[in-house]
Amino acid sequence: MTTDHLAAAGIVVRPFRSPGDYELVTRVFGACVPVDGFERARTVDDVRSNYAAFGMNPDEVGIVAEAAGEGIGYVVGSDDGDSEELGQRRFHVGLVHPDWRRRGVGTELLRRIQERLLEKLPVSGPASFTTQVLGTQQGARELLEGNGYRAARYSFAMVRPDLDDLPATDLPDGITSHPSTMEEAPRIFRAMDDAMRDEPGWTPFDGAKIQGAIGHPLFGQIDMWQVAWDGDEPVGGVMGWIDVRENEARNRRRGYTEGIWVRRQWRGRGIASALIGRNLQELKRRGMTEAALGVDADNPSGALRLYERHGFRRVRTDLTYARPIESQTPR
Repeated sequence: MTTDHLAAAGIVVRPFRSPGDYELVTRVFGACVPVDGFERARTVDDVRSNYAAFGMNPDEVGIVAEAAGEGIGYVVGSDDGDSEELGQRRFHVGLVHPDWRRRGVGTELLRRIQERLLEKLPVSGPASFTTQVLGTQQGARELLEGNGYRAARYSFAMVRPDLDDLPATDLPDGITSHPSTMEEAPRIFRAMDDAMRDEPGWTPFDGAKIQGAIGHPLFGQIDMWQVAWDGDEPVGGVMGWIDVRENEARNRRRGYTEGIWVRRQWRGRGIASALIGRNLQELKRRGMTEAALGVDADNPSGALRLYERHGFRRVRTDLTYARPIESQTPR
């Protein structure tokens, strides 16, 4: 369906406008949860926190679709850093309400966000549009592939189905750990950014993203962090969390063993393994019965094998899609 046909059908596609459009996003997302395989619905505060942590400003790079005054879709974008294989990355993520799919809404949102990204975040040199989808988002995958996007990377969602027989927690000689503090949090995130620079698809932190992550209801659960120190230098961490609302929605007791990093100079000494063990112990102490994490399939440090040794098993394959910006107009 063309833009004119969308207008004739009463569908309006326009720029994002705060604050009301955050509510639009939450309603569309909630309708997609049972169809697309998301773990739970989101609140307005969730959406705001996620955008802040990932450096997204929807008022600058955001598009929504409405019909009869009701939100039926949205997409937001951001600068996602550079990579050798994809160049300058212009990232976007969005959804269309299940009742309004296969009517041209997704294609129009895709076209508009590409235009908006290049207007607000122009590129100079090799560049790509990128996005991430769950393996269960079949409609989104078909839309992207039909518009010239190809899978550039794969990642695995992994679950440890129990918290029995946990790995050892002993750190190597000279490496210590203590409860993290709010004052230490920026230093820890900067160390994490340094450690993750060689990870495929890593988006570098800036000051705004660090503050967004510290204030995030999940990423900023500082009392859950397990951080290793060499003297006064943070050298590794597991920045886990517990999503209480997700557990209530799914009737389970799952914690997350996420944000796993060790700086290059300190790798190969068992630091990650010990911190994972400490995270799992803390999850068990808090009444959790399982743990989950995500990992890039091409992680260069052998993380996938490490997680499998520690009892995590693959439950879903997710994808990062990319399209060179030289051919940018969807069909």
